[in-house]
Amino acid sequence: MSAPAALAAGADLVIGVGNPLRGDDGAGWWLARRARRHRPAPAVRLVRQVTPELALELAEVRRVLFVDAWCAEGPDPAPLLRPLRPEQSGEVGVGGGHGLDPAGLLALAGLLGGATPPGWLLLVPAFAFPHGTDLSDDLRARLPAAGRLLEDWLAKKPA
Repeated sequence: MSAPAALAAGADLVIGVGNPLRGDDGAGWWLARRARRHRPAPAVRLVRQVTPELALELAEVRRVLFVDAWCAEGPDPAPLLRPLRPEQSGEVGVGGGHGLDPAGLLALAGLLGGATPPGWLLLVPAFAFPHGTDLSDDLRARLPAAGRLLEDWLAKKPA
């Protein structure tokens, strides 16, 4: 993967988290790529995990959306969009080997003296994680709802 292009000051940032070579874990990348179609297009980062280096980029953005898969439970799980607060680090998020969680990254950005932009987390129910790029039928059935949440977030003016 090449180094990301510099962010435009005040841009929205969509961070797709996951492994696109492990089935449904690639849902974050799939949706983040879809965000590029929106006008104006947000900055998009595709990462395998949330890492401390991303905190430096957060100082440049107006707001940030993390998109990731989560191991679905229950009879009919639906995609979720929720606001993040730095003080919630470890309580909300992706966990499961992704290093920092998104709220933790926001907290780190604040500790580094940078701005802490408003953040949100879009979670997509995931069901199967085999080697390969195919998304499960169960996840694909939920992509339209996840796509609507993404479009709604992109269309909103920052608070």
